Amino acid sequence: MQIGRFRLRSIPAGTWYPAADARPAGPFSRVDEQGRIELVVRLLLVEAPGERILFEAGLPADLDEARRREYGVGAAIPLPERLLAEGIDPGTIDRLVLSHLHLDHAGGAFIREGGTVRAALPRARILVQAESLRAAREAMTAGEPAGPVRREEIDGLDSVGSIRLDGATTLQPGLEIRLFGGHTPGMQGLVVGQGGETLIAPSDLLPTISHLRIPGPAARSELIETALSTRAWIFLYHDPRHVAVRLGGASDRPTVREEVFF
Repeated sequence: MQIGRFRLRSIPAGTWYPAADARPAGPFSRVDEQGRIELVVRLLLVEAPGERILFEAGLPADLDEARRREYGVGAAIPLPERLLAEGIDPGTIDRLVLSHLHLDHAGGAFIREGGTVRAALPRARILVQAESLRAAREAMTAGEPAGPVRREEIDGLDSVGSIRLDGATTLQPGLEIRLFGGHTPGMQGLVVGQGGETLIAPSDLLPTISHLRIPGPAARSELIETALSTRAWIFLYHDPRHVAVRLGGASDRPTVREEVFF
């Protein structure tokens, strides 16, 4: 997909099966015989003038069988291998933008070997919101149940270093990081817009088209209204059948007007 100077590529990176009773199931959700929702993990590569930016890192691929079942992880390929399979040299990624630190978004960013942690992408600067990291640390300190936030991602950021952002920022003209919230504190996403066309990658604020009809936070309603008024594409990180959609209808009854696969 081409938007102005930016070439966008969708990269399938694994499958995830959270329990249906722990996630909102909408009219488009598939629930299997074990009571799990079928989701995918889909990364977004932005090839921009002078740099390559990867949005999200996907699932961890180094879980043992017990932890795979606990977290609902299906297929998960190490991030460097996943990129190589797409003909992309992992060493050519300049920036890795993590929306938040749940294992299905940040788990692939780090590789644990013995007692050490190294970055899966050797050159990439990791961009994360300082508020998101604070929230993840607080969740671990509070002893919340294992699942969305793991010590591995927090330790990884400390071990390999990262750039802690404090709010929205422009990476280059036409390519911005914006705060979306509505799912976790400090959740960020990408907005690619140039020449009158825009793609919004809002992470888990609107991860599937099922979430169009599921009651959600005010931030989701604002996103839908923006997408309707600007005819922006919305990149769907978890939807098993739809990569990006344009919306139609009304803000209180949105529909899928167009979709694109790339």
